[in-house]
Amino acid sequence: MKESCVLIKCDGDPSIPFNGFTAKNLSSGPLVWSPDNVELYSSDIQKNGGCILCRSLLDEMGGRTGLNACALDNLLPDTRHIPDDWRDKNVIFPDTAYSDPWGEYRRFLFYHNGWGSYRISVGSDLGRKWRVALLKMRSSS
Repeated sequence: MKESCVLIKCDGDPSIPFNGFTAKNLSSGPLVWSPDNVELYSSDIQKNGGCILCRSLLDEMGGRTGLNACALDNLLPDTRHIPDDWRDKNVIFPDTAYSDPWGEYRRFLFYHNGWGSYRISVGSDLGRKWRVALLKMRSSS
């Protein structure tokens, strides 16, 4: 991965890659992209080999700010900004909620012969491979 400064406008309209879906950003504002500013969160249940509902994992975030789909939309065209150690994970971008008449979803990033994105229902079980992309909390100095 080549390190460079990328400014992502997270208050824009995210792409809607699925017909019939609507999207709502839950966080916004500019983001200076750096993997050092992102924590890939997983629950203790997952760390111990179990599964957790996506909705429960999102609830565990406790009001912390996650990355929204605008960040994902900016990373996919230029994948050199995606850390190599994310290749073995499915990374959920939690702060854009997608919905259709059948449910609520989040988009996630995955690697399989190249980077891609798809959707996951908040009612799905998630195992060890799943993470939620959160902004790291800044310590006050």
